[in-house]
Amino acid sequence: MKHYQILAATAIALLFAACNKTETARDDTPRLIELGAEGDMINASVATKTTEVSSLSGFNLTVTKGTAGSEQPVWNNAPFTANGTTAPIVYTGDKYWPLENLSYHFYASNATMNDATASGVTVSATNETDIVCALMMIPNYRNKNNINFEHIFARLGDVVITPASGYTISNVQVSITPNIGGTYSIKEGFAKTNSVGWSDIIAGSPIQISNSTCPSTKNNDIYLVPGNYTLTASWQANINEYERVYTNKTVDVQLARGKVNIINATLGGNAEEVKFSVNVFPWENYNVTATFPVN
Repeated sequence: MKHYQILAATAIALLFAACNKTETARDDTPRLIELGAEGDMINASVATKTTEVSSLSGFNLTVTKGTAGSEQPVWNNAPFTANGTTAPIVYTGDKYWPLENLSYHFYASNATMNDATASGVTVSATNETDIVCALMMIPNYRNKNNINFEHIFARLGDVVITPASGYTISNVQVSITPNIGGTYSIKEGFAKTNSVGWSDIIAGSPIQISNSTCPSTKNNDIYLVPGNYTLTASWQANINEYERVYTNKTVDVQLARGKVNIINATLGGNAEEVKFSVNVFPWENYNVTATFPVN
């Protein structure tokens, strides 16, 4: 009997030892949330009237948890700052991972975001600021995460006016009415190049985006909500003894988010078509093609 009691006691001791070993294996050390910033704003080089975001010394981070459509805010707009300017740059904000994985969702922006709701996070944006946003729905728990920032506006760059073969073109006017702001949903608009994610859009005043002479190039730098726009053009066409004035001819073009949209227009007369094209470059130039009717 004593022999069995010794065996039982040994088994219990081993069981407790195994339990203790399991408990001490979990790392309960508080761990900062660390982020790295990447995206199409890095190494941008085009000079702008609105100050262009080409790097980040810091940003705001909003965190939610829960399933899509039923997200719950954990915190809003916590400031995260860089540890320096030499890669690899790490951003921290005195925020720590929970002991258990609560399936956080990360929303980030250089602008102040609106408080999180069940459907996600939005930004009230105007084109006075080059706004970049990032989204990470499934971050790597208790590890450093690299988040990808994107510009939320489109930019209208050069407008290049070229005469159709044989024509002399004068008194050129090409205008656009830009949408200058609105409410941007980070989740809905992320990785899109059109107007998806934008609502409550604010229209600005019409702007002339061409020079009056032809050929010519006007250097614009207008930030605007991406999407479909109507260009309105007027001009005078001359060829030999033929002269005609074309007024308020319109064409629709798509201006892409996160791109510098370069518009190329060929103006003519009679049966000639007005041709527009848009070139796109990463926070770069984007060529748009458009055709104005002349009949």
